[in-house]
Amino acid sequence: MSDFDSNFSQWGEVERDDLLPYVPEHQGSLRLGVETRRWGLGTILAGTGEMRDIAGAGTIPEGYEIPGHMTWDLNGFWKPSKQSKVYFTVDNVLGHAYIVSRRPYGIRPGKPFHVMLGFKHDFKSKSP
Repeated sequence: MSDFDSNFSQWGEVERDDLLPYVPEHQGSLRLGVETRRWGLGTILAGTGEMRDIAGAGTIPEGYEIPGHMTWDLNGFWKPSKQSKVYFTVDNVLGHAYIVSRRPYGIRPGKPFHVMLGFKHDFKSKSP
């Protein structure tokens, strides 16, 4: 790779060995769950390390960093009958505010605390 100037604002002047914007050095997730025919519970813990908003190397200039963050989500279901299913999801259980992007037009927040409860019923299936 060689040095170059880009018209793309996130790249700008790029030098050899610069790190790419929005590509964290560390990221990962852990999923755990248990499920039976009648019910299930699951959890997801996900983390993303610090990222740059512009290409570069070394210390990220103030106003161009995306701090690392972790999120924790829960989900589950219960089947009261063969045709019916009650389910739930809880996103960002701890309600932690975090940044996922600075573009376009300023800071973009991550997903907020969110609870969803639902019910599904299959009218085509027949009970045993």
